[in-house]
Amino acid sequence: MIPIPGGIGVLDGSMIGMLVLYGVAATPAAAATIVYHAIALWIPAMWGTVACLVLRRTRHQPLTLRPTLAERRRLRGVRRRQPDRED
Repeated sequence: MIPIPGGIGVLDGSMIGMLVLYGVAATPAAAATIVYHAIALWIPAMWGTVACLVLRRTRHQPLTLRPTLAERRRLRGVRRRQPDRED
């Protein structure tokens, strides 16, 4: 097998061929393949851009670690304890 960068052309031809075999006309099959590529490219690119902007904004802030599960349980137990009442 010859490695093809990003599967350029292989996925397109395979997807169009599969859709045509399932009875879709060639033009709508090609259009669906282009829409699939647009979604597969742009949705992750948008999320990646948002993540990059958020990380760049917070890169000089120190990290604050969440308490471990045992520490959270211990803290919850401390908060729930109430002093014994003497009647």
